[in-house]
Amino acid sequence: MTLNVVEQGSGDVVLVMPGFTLNIEGLKGLRDHLASRYRVIAVDLPGSGKSGPQPRDYAPTFYQEDADTMAALLIGRGVTSARVFGHSDGGELALVMAARHPGLVRAVIAEGALGETPPASAIDLLGNVIDAPAPGFIDYSQFLTRYYGRDVALATTKSWARATHALAASGGSISRDIAGSIRCPVLLIAGAKDPFVTPEGMQSLAKRMRSAEAIVVPDVGHEVHAQKSEWFNTTVMDWLSSH
Repeated sequence: MTLNVVEQGSGDVVLVMPGFTLNIEGLKGLRDHLASRYRVIAVDLPGSGKSGPQPRDYAPTFYQEDADTMAALLIGRGVTSARVFGHSDGGELALVMAARHPGLVRAVIAEGALGETPPASAIDLLGNVIDAPAPGFIDYSQFLTRYYGRDVALATTKSWARATHALAASGGSISRDIAGSIRCPVLLIAGAKDPFVTPEGMQSLAKRMRSAEAIVVPDVGHEVHAQKSEWFNTTVMDWLSSH
């Protein structure tokens, strides 16, 4: 495994993780904003962006494995305490990290995270995004094909979908069933039009935690950080600074 990591800024550490198939360049605006106050460690998820392996053979346990990988990355860089931000699958990982590594994670912001697998239809939206993209996902399909090449993009999305369907069949919990063990403060953010995360599901996850807030952003979808960037950057900075 190889990890694409970019560091910027100085001070307390904020780990920044994009979602499945996405990359840290898509979070550059947030990274630059946070780097004015924090040491930002941004990393592409294993198998996504410029991190290997590609294509990745996903197992149903990949969330736990990747959470441990990210914790090891921080520890290997001398970090003993970090705030963690993640978008989509990066947000799911942030929550799993908080449960599995409570001494390391001091606060979490998870954007577009549900704590459990989405409905089978939503899993299939990603699993079929290369060979049979649904309306509304054609631009994303073309982006993946350009970025990874068709063969890698197809293998990656099919493998993720198989693993996620298997995880769903075993109960579907990512962090849902361990959310009560998360001791650090958590902020959950999702767009009201997110195709993968319902406001009700996100708020239900927040109620399972000891100290969690949930914000539903009207009129936006899965990428609040891109669609409401000024509001998002300010909200993230202000919340992290008080936690």
